[in-house]
Amino acid sequence: MITIGRAGVRHRLRTLSAIMRVGTSVAGAALCLAGGLIGSGRLTTRLALAMGCVALLVAFAQVVNDLVDVDVDRLAKPDRPLVSGALTVRTARALAAVLAVVGIASSVPLGPGFVAVAVAIAALASAYSLIWKNTVLWGNAVVALLASTTISFGAAANGRFGPLALGAQATVFAFMVMFEVVKTGADVDGDRAAGLRTIATVTGMPATARVAAGTAVAYVALATMLVGWADRPLVYAVLMGAAAVTFVVVAALRLLTSAASPASMRSALAPLRVAWFGGAAALFAL
Repeated sequence: MITIGRAGVRHRLRTLSAIMRVGTSVAGAALCLAGGLIGSGRLTTRLALAMGCVALLVAFAQVVNDLVDVDVDRLAKPDRPLVSGALTVRTARALAAVLAVVGIASSVPLGPGFVAVAVAIAALASAYSLIWKNTVLWGNAVVALLASTTISFGAAANGRFGPLALGAQATVFAFMVMFEVVKTGADVDGDRAAGLRTIATVTGMPATARVAAGTAVAYVALATMLVGWADRPLVYAVLMGAAAVTFVVVAALRLLTSAASPASMRSALAPLRVAWFGGAAALFAL
Protein backbone atom coordinates (compact mmCIF):
# COMPACT_ATOMS: atom_id res chain seq x y z
CA MET A 1 0.00 0.00 0.00
CA ILE A 2 2.78 2.47 0.93
CA THR A 3 4.79 1.61 -2.18
CA ILE A 4 1.77 2.16 -4.41
CA GLY A 5 1.02 5.42 -2.67
CA ARG A 6 4.56 6.68 -3.18
CA ALA A 7 4.48 5.64 -6.80
CA GLY A 8 1.25 7.56 -7.22
CA VAL A 9 2.78 10.66 -5.68
CA ARG A 10 5.81 10.41 -7.96
CA HIS A 11 3.55 10.02 -10.98
CA ARG A 12 1.51 13.06 -9.97
CA LEU A 13 4.68 15.14 -9.46
CA ARG A 14 6.00 14.09 -12.86
CA THR A 15 2.69 15.04 -14.43
CA LEU A 16 2.66 18.46 -12.77
CA SER A 17 6.30 18.99 -13.72
CA ALA A 18 5.49 18.13 -17.34
CA ILE A 19 2.53 20.48 -17.71
CA MET A 20 4.39 23.34 -15.99
CA ARG A 21 7.56 22.55 -17.93
CA VAL A 22 9.64 23.06 -14.81
CA GLY A 23 12.86 23.27 -16.81
CA THR A 24 11.52 26.28 -18.71
CA SER A 25 10.39 27.89 -15.46
CA VAL A 26 13.85 27.42 -13.95
CA ALA A 27 15.39 28.86 -17.11
CA GLY A 28 13.25 31.99 -16.72
CA ALA A 29 14.33 32.35 -13.11
CA ALA A 30 17.97 31.93 -14.19
CA LEU A 31 17.68 34.81 -16.67
CA CYS A 32 16.05 36.90 -13.94
CA LEU A 33 19.02 36.11 -11.68
CA ALA A 34 21.46 37.06 -14.43
CA GLY A 35 19.71 40.40 -14.79
CA GLY A 36 19.88 41.04 -11.07
CA LEU A 37 23.60 40.27 -10.95
CA ILE A 38 24.50 42.60 -13.82
CA GLY A 39 27.36 44.94 -12.97
CA SER A 40 28.59 42.96 -9.93
CA GLY A 41 25.14 42.79 -8.35
CA ARG A 42 24.49 40.55 -5.35
CA LEU A 43 21.74 38.07 -4.55
CA THR A 44 19.21 39.87 -2.37
CA THR A 45 15.76 39.14 -0.97
CA ARG A 46 14.22 41.36 -3.64
CA LEU A 47 16.00 39.46 -6.39
CA ALA A 48 14.91 36.11 -4.90
CA LEU A 49 11.30 37.34 -4.88
CA ALA A 50 11.60 38.43 -8.51
CA MET A 51 12.99 35.01 -9.45
CA GLY A 52 10.13 33.25 -7.70
CA CYS A 53 7.61 35.52 -9.42
CA VAL A 54 9.12 34.81 -12.82
CA ALA A 55 9.25 31.03 -12.26
CA LEU A 56 5.58 30.93 -11.23
CA LEU A 57 4.41 33.09 -14.13
CA VAL A 58 6.39 31.05 -16.64
CA ALA A 59 4.80 27.89 -15.22
CA PHE A 60 1.39 29.56 -15.51
CA ALA A 61 2.07 30.36 -19.17
CA GLN A 62 2.99 26.72 -19.87
CA VAL A 63 -0.22 25.40 -18.30
CA VAL A 64 -2.36 27.87 -20.24
CA ASN A 65 -0.57 26.87 -23.43
CA ASP A 66 -1.38 23.20 -22.84
CA LEU A 67 -5.02 24.05 -22.08
CA VAL A 68 -5.39 25.93 -25.35
CA ASP A 69 -3.37 23.42 -27.39
CA VAL A 70 -5.24 20.22 -26.51
CA ASP A 71 -6.46 19.68 -30.08
CA VAL A 72 -3.06 20.49 -31.58
CA ASP A 73 -1.22 18.26 -29.10
CA ARG A 74 -3.65 15.43 -29.81
CA LEU A 75 -2.20 15.34 -33.33
CA ALA A 76 1.48 15.97 -32.64
CA LYS A 77 2.15 15.41 -28.92
CA PRO A 78 -0.12 12.64 -27.59
CA ASP A 79 2.05 12.20 -24.51
CA ARG A 80 1.20 15.66 -23.08
CA PRO A 81 -0.61 15.40 -19.71
CA LEU A 82 -4.02 16.69 -20.85
CA VAL A 83 -4.09 14.65 -24.05
CA SER A 84 -2.96 11.44 -22.37
CA GLY A 85 -5.49 11.86 -19.56
CA ALA A 86 -2.82 12.07 -16.86
CA LEU A 87 -4.36 15.39 -15.78
CA THR A 88 -7.90 16.70 -16.16
CA VAL A 89 -8.75 20.04 -17.74
CA ARG A 90 -10.45 21.11 -14.50
CA THR A 91 -7.28 20.43 -12.49
CA ALA A 92 -5.13 22.24 -15.04
CA ARG A 93 -7.38 25.30 -14.89
CA ALA A 94 -7.18 25.33 -11.11
CA LEU A 95 -3.40 24.97 -11.28
CA ALA A 96 -3.14 27.87 -13.74
CA ALA A 97 -5.24 30.07 -11.45
CA VAL A 98 -3.11 29.26 -8.41
CA LEU A 99 0.15 29.88 -10.29
CA ALA A 100 -1.11 33.25 -11.59
CA VAL A 101 -2.38 34.44 -8.20
CA VAL A 102 0.69 33.33 -6.24
CA GLY A 103 3.04 34.61 -8.93
CA ILE A 104 1.48 38.07 -8.99
CA ALA A 105 1.22 38.12 -5.18
CA SER A 106 4.96 37.43 -4.91
CA SER A 107 5.61 40.68 -6.78
CA VAL A 108 3.66 42.79 -4.25
CA PRO A 109 6.63 43.33 -1.87
CA LEU A 110 8.64 44.66 -4.82
CA GLY A 111 6.27 47.58 -5.39
CA PRO A 112 3.32 48.62 -7.57
CA GLY A 113 5.38 48.88 -10.74
CA PHE A 114 6.47 45.25 -10.45
CA VAL A 115 2.89 44.14 -9.80
CA ALA A 116 1.84 45.91 -12.99
CA VAL A 117 4.60 44.16 -14.95
CA ALA A 118 3.68 40.78 -13.43
CA VAL A 119 0.02 41.27 -14.40
CA ALA A 120 1.12 42.33 -17.90
CA ILE A 121 3.30 39.21 -18.25
CA ALA A 122 0.42 36.95 -17.23
CA ALA A 123 -1.97 38.74 -19.60
CA LEU A 124 0.49 38.69 -22.50
CA ALA A 125 1.25 35.00 -21.96
CA SER A 126 -2.47 34.20 -22.03
CA ALA A 127 -3.01 36.34 -25.12
CA TYR A 128 -0.18 34.51 -26.87
CA SER A 129 -1.82 31.11 -26.37
CA LEU A 130 -5.32 32.37 -27.16
CA ILE A 131 -4.61 34.76 -30.04
CA TRP A 132 -1.05 35.39 -31.19
CA LYS A 133 0.19 31.84 -31.44
CA ASN A 134 -1.82 31.50 -34.63
CA THR A 135 -0.12 34.44 -36.34
CA VAL A 136 2.89 34.77 -38.58
CA LEU A 137 5.92 35.91 -36.54
CA TRP A 138 3.88 37.96 -34.03
CA GLY A 139 3.57 34.98 -31.73
CA ASN A 140 7.31 34.32 -31.98
CA ALA A 141 8.01 37.94 -31.07
CA VAL A 142 5.67 37.76 -28.06
CA VAL A 143 7.41 34.65 -26.73
CA ALA A 144 10.79 36.34 -27.22
CA LEU A 145 9.58 39.45 -25.41
CA LEU A 146 8.26 37.45 -22.46
CA ALA A 147 11.46 35.40 -22.19
CA SER A 148 13.80 38.38 -22.44
CA THR A 149 11.83 40.68 -20.11
CA THR A 150 12.81 38.46 -17.18
CA ILE A 151 16.32 39.95 -17.41
CA SER A 152 15.14 43.52 -16.99
CA PHE A 153 12.67 42.42 -14.31
CA GLY A 154 15.49 40.95 -12.22
CA ALA A 155 17.77 43.91 -12.90
CA ALA A 156 15.10 46.42 -11.83
CA ALA A 157 14.27 44.42 -8.69
CA ASN A 158 17.91 44.52 -7.67
CA GLY A 159 18.58 48.15 -8.61
CA ARG A 160 20.71 47.19 -11.62
CA PHE A 161 18.43 48.32 -14.45
CA GLY A 162 20.12 50.41 -17.15
CA PRO A 163 21.61 50.24 -20.66
CA LEU A 164 23.48 47.01 -19.92
CA ALA A 165 20.31 45.23 -18.81
CA LEU A 166 18.46 46.52 -21.88
CA GLY A 167 21.31 45.35 -24.11
CA ALA A 168 21.20 41.91 -22.52
CA GLN A 169 17.44 41.79 -23.00
CA ALA A 170 17.76 42.77 -26.67
CA THR A 171 20.33 40.00 -27.17
CA VAL A 172 18.10 37.35 -25.59
CA PHE A 173 15.13 38.68 -27.57
CA ALA A 174 16.99 38.15 -30.86
CA PHE A 175 18.03 34.65 -29.83
CA MET A 176 14.50 33.67 -28.80
CA VAL A 177 12.98 34.95 -32.06
CA MET A 178 15.48 32.79 -33.93
CA PHE A 179 14.79 29.77 -31.72
CA GLU A 180 11.01 30.11 -32.03
CA VAL A 181 11.18 30.53 -35.81
CA VAL A 182 13.28 27.37 -36.13
CA LYS A 183 10.78 25.54 -33.92
CA THR A 184 7.95 26.46 -36.28
CA GLY A 185 9.95 24.82 -39.04
CA ALA A 186 10.55 21.69 -36.99
CA ASP A 187 6.84 21.50 -36.08
CA VAL A 188 5.49 22.47 -39.51
CA ASP A 189 3.74 19.16 -40.23
CA GLY A 190 1.79 19.08 -36.98
CA ASP A 191 1.02 22.81 -37.15
CA ARG A 192 -0.23 22.51 -40.73
CA ALA A 193 -2.46 19.57 -39.81
CA ALA A 194 -3.88 21.62 -36.94
CA GLY A 195 -4.50 24.60 -39.22
CA LEU A 196 -2.06 26.94 -37.45
CA ARG A 197 -0.71 30.00 -39.26
CA THR A 198 3.04 30.14 -38.56
CA ILE A 199 5.87 31.49 -40.65
CA ALA A 200 6.65 27.93 -41.73
CA THR A 201 3.09 26.97 -42.72
CA VAL A 202 2.39 30.29 -44.47
CA THR A 203 5.65 31.30 -46.18
CA GLY A 204 7.31 27.91 -46.56
CA MET A 205 10.52 26.36 -45.28
CA PRO A 206 13.12 28.28 -47.36
CA ALA A 207 11.76 31.63 -46.16
CA THR A 208 11.67 30.33 -42.59
CA ALA A 209 15.33 29.31 -42.83
CA ARG A 210 16.31 32.75 -44.17
CA VAL A 211 14.45 34.60 -41.41
CA ALA A 212 16.07 32.40 -38.77
CA ALA A 213 19.52 33.03 -40.25
CA GLY A 214 18.82 36.78 -40.32
CA THR A 215 17.97 36.81 -36.64
CA ALA A 216 21.14 34.82 -36.00
CA VAL A 217 23.12 37.70 -37.51
CA ALA A 218 21.27 40.16 -35.26
CA TYR A 219 22.00 38.00 -32.23
CA VAL A 220 25.72 37.79 -32.97
CA ALA A 221 25.89 41.56 -33.50
CA LEU A 222 24.10 42.33 -30.22
CA ALA A 223 26.11 39.77 -28.26
CA THR A 224 29.33 41.27 -29.62
CA MET A 225 28.20 44.80 -28.74
CA LEU A 226 27.88 43.81 -25.08
CA VAL A 227 31.61 43.08 -24.84
CA GLY A 228 32.32 46.80 -24.58
CA TRP A 229 29.79 47.21 -21.75
CA ALA A 230 30.56 44.09 -19.74
CA ASP A 231 31.89 44.30 -16.18
CA ARG A 232 34.22 41.38 -17.01
CA PRO A 233 34.65 41.72 -20.78
CA LEU A 234 37.23 38.97 -21.26
CA VAL A 235 35.22 36.35 -19.35
CA TYR A 236 32.05 37.40 -21.13
CA ALA A 237 33.70 37.36 -24.57
CA VAL A 238 35.18 33.88 -24.07
CA LEU A 239 31.95 32.39 -22.72
CA MET A 240 29.70 34.05 -25.26
CA GLY A 241 31.99 33.27 -28.17
CA ALA A 242 32.82 29.67 -27.36
CA ALA A 243 29.57 28.52 -25.76
CA ALA A 244 26.92 30.52 -27.63
CA VAL A 245 27.92 32.41 -30.78
CA THR A 246 29.80 29.43 -32.22
CA PHE A 247 26.75 27.20 -31.89
CA VAL A 248 24.42 29.84 -33.31
CA VAL A 249 26.67 30.12 -36.36
CA VAL A 250 26.64 26.33 -36.73
CA ALA A 251 22.82 26.35 -36.60
CA ALA A 252 22.62 29.15 -39.19
CA LEU A 253 24.99 27.32 -41.54
CA ARG A 254 22.91 24.16 -41.24
CA LEU A 255 19.83 26.13 -42.21
CA LEU A 256 21.46 27.83 -45.19
CA THR A 257 23.49 24.95 -46.61
CA SER A 258 20.93 22.15 -46.52
CA ALA A 259 17.51 21.68 -48.07
CA ALA A 260 14.97 23.49 -45.92
CA SER A 261 12.90 20.79 -44.24
CA PRO A 262 11.60 19.79 -40.82
CA ALA A 263 14.66 17.55 -40.49
CA SER A 264 17.10 20.41 -41.15
CA MET A 265 15.20 22.59 -38.66
CA ARG A 266 15.46 19.89 -36.01
CA SER A 267 19.17 19.60 -36.83
CA ALA A 268 19.54 23.35 -36.19
CA LEU A 269 17.65 23.17 -32.89
CA ALA A 270 20.32 20.96 -31.31
CA PRO A 271 23.16 23.56 -31.37
CA LEU A 272 20.67 26.31 -30.50
CA ARG A 273 19.76 24.50 -27.26
CA VAL A 274 23.46 24.39 -26.37
CA ALA A 275 23.77 28.08 -27.29
CA TRP A 276 20.93 29.00 -24.93
CA PHE A 277 22.81 27.62 -21.93
CA GLY A 278 26.11 29.08 -23.08
CA GLY A 279 24.61 32.51 -23.68
CA ALA A 280 22.83 32.45 -20.31
CA ALA A 281 26.11 31.58 -18.57
CA ALA A 282 27.86 34.44 -20.37
CA LEU A 283 25.27 36.94 -19.09
CA PHE A 284 26.47 36.28 -15.55
CA ALA A 285 29.78 37.91 -16.53
CA LEU A 286 28.11 41.22 -17.45
